[in-house]
Amino acid sequence: YTHHVQRWDGSSLKGKTLLLASEQGLGDELLFAAAYPSLSKEAGQLLIGCDSRLVPILQRSFPKAKVATHATGTRTGYIIRSFPELEYAFEKGKLSADCAIEIGSVPQHRWPDLEALPTFPDGYLKADPKLVRKWKKRLDKISANPKIGLCWKSGKQDTLRDKHYFTLDQLEPLLRTPGVDFVNLQYTDCAAEIKKAEDKFGIKIHGWDDLDLREDLENIFALISAMELVIGPSTTPAAMSAAVGTPIWWILKGRPWWCFGTEGSPIFPSGVFFSSQIDDSFSEPIDRAADCLATFVVTNNLKTASAA
Repeated sequence: YTHHVQRWDGSSLKGKTLLLASEQGLGDELLFAAAYPSLSKEAGQLLIGCDSRLVPILQRSFPKAKVATHATGTRTGYIIRSFPELEYAFEKGKLSADCAIEIGSVPQHRWPDLEALPTFPDGYLKADPKLVRKWKKRLDKISANPKIGLCWKSGKQDTLRDKHYFTLDQLEPLLRTPGVDFVNLQYTDCAAEIKKAEDKFGIKIHGWDDLDLREDLENIFALISAMELVIGPSTTPAAMSAAVGTPIWWILKGRPWWCFGTEGSPIFPSGVFFSSQIDDSFSEPIDRAADCLATFVVTNNLKTASAA
């Protein structure tokens, strides 16, 4: 980081200005933002550095905070992250911060045990209400069926990460579920994969040419907010769902950090985990998710389906 603000030691933030320095990828920013609501109440002022695509969403969700974009590059082999607007204001004496912290390090100071964890059944980030209404109308025009968002892989893949994701073809048990409308949330180049699955399984996975699933976060947040459920691995669309409070069914290898050693997630109580061991296939958790989705279609009750 290029800012020169003293690192926060976890002491009281009453009357102080805290700089929250984003780190890692977009999905990580969204998940760690679960700490922002309590920090915004505790601190005198929050300065939030984030991905440029998140600026309007975080500003809407935390109107008293100052939200600004980050810039990321490399120098002598190291990743360097700066916050140009904020750091320029520091330099000119127009803004100051008492302390700063990387967002992934906030939990060590404020989440010492399960009892201290926040819980967000309805999410903690706010989509644009006008855009939510727009997407609700679009979805309603498809049919009266529940709308289920789908994602299945990360945009960043390598040998180590690939085992945590699956193909659309592997979701066959889910895709053959009658009485639901599937909506594409996969932001990678997947048109051919979708066409192949549609032809093979006789289904339609809905998408819109005027929606950029990688860049237009305002509309993506609104679309997700207008759906009943999202299903997928630990990727950015799944993190968006958790952040806005849309129920998310994670299909995973192992258990993610936000379980905190529990069966579910204390932070995201509307989320459900369909997990396998790290070296096992995805067949069993996908089959279980398909059974639960079939129950949801019959009962129209996500809690009943999740319990199944």
